[in-house]
Amino acid sequence: MRNGKWTAKDQVYFFENLSDLLETGYSLQDALNTLRMLRPNLEKDLEHIMASLESGSDFIDVIKPYVNQRIKFQLSFIAIHGNLLAIIREVGRLERQAYQQTQKFKALLLYPFVLILLTGSLGGGLALFFYTHKLQVTSNFNLIDVAIYGGGILGVLILICCSLWFKFKRVPTLKRWRLAMQIPFISSLLRNIIGYYMAFNVGILLRSGVNLATIVKRSSQYSQKTFVGALGSEMQIYLEHGSDLIVYLKENNLLPDEAQTVLSTGKTPLMMGKDLEFLAELKRRRVIHQIERCLNLIQPVCFILIGVVVIGLYVSFMLPLYSEMGEIKTW
Repeated sequence: MRNGKWTAKDQVYFFENLSDLLETGYSLQDALNTLRMLRPNLEKDLEHIMASLESGSDFIDVIKPYVNQRIKFQLSFIAIHGNLLAIIREVGRLERQAYQQTQKFKALLLYPFVLILLTGSLGGGLALFFYTHKLQVTSNFNLIDVAIYGGGILGVLILICCSLWFKFKRVPTLKRWRLAMQIPFISSLLRNIIGYYMAFNVGILLRSGVNLATIVKRSSQYSQKTFVGALGSEMQIYLEHGSDLIVYLKENNLLPDEAQTVLSTGKTPLMMGKDLEFLAELKRRRVIHQIERCLNLIQPVCFILIGVVVIGLYVSFMLPLYSEMGEIKTW
């Protein structure tokens, strides 16, 4: 067995093609065996997965070491409704989109990164020129002091961020999600992501004929370190006290407002399931649109930062030099 997760490209390939094979009628073992032959670099991993499945292990457990956290979160819902094909199909589609967005992100950063390197080289060259030629520039501030203070401030900020991150990781799963959904700028995106996952999986559950009590019971038996397990345990407590779970989900920003409307229409579970899956698709498109908007802001922000650095270099080096040249000419 190979150590470490599969690359993003391999994860996309695996779930997209596994979904296609399962839909055409392959059994899980046959589909994995076909992928093993088609993807030689995953051969040993897939052999290990197949052997583990034959020994009685669950698909979710054996695939976890190879996939990212986003996929693990989506796969955890299989423990509730058991609809493996629907989840794998959706994972393949989402991972394809995530991979494409990552590639776009890298492409958008390439040009600003080159400009930052050139600007840094220019600043370093100017500093070396002034140092080697013993030129004294009468600036309003000392560039070396600014670099030292700036580095110190940056170091303190990094330490604070690391400390907050470690504390955040120790917070219980549900509380962590609630805190994250209160962070400015990303709260709307996180609510849409959670809304998508909840609408999609509740839709599958309703279409599969799984009642609410069964959903909660199965969820609570899952690992408490996962979102599904922690949510199930808390919902179990509410259910035992006779509370309305729909109200609970809405109060905790776990259920979109549109989903509450769908669930109160009085339609059959099958029709409500279809409506929720349609709502999930709308939420997914909204998430993609929000991510695209964020990506489109990357280059303008980078160019503004580069402009500030260039102006700073000009003020630090060139203006004092021009001033001294003017004094020499006057003399």
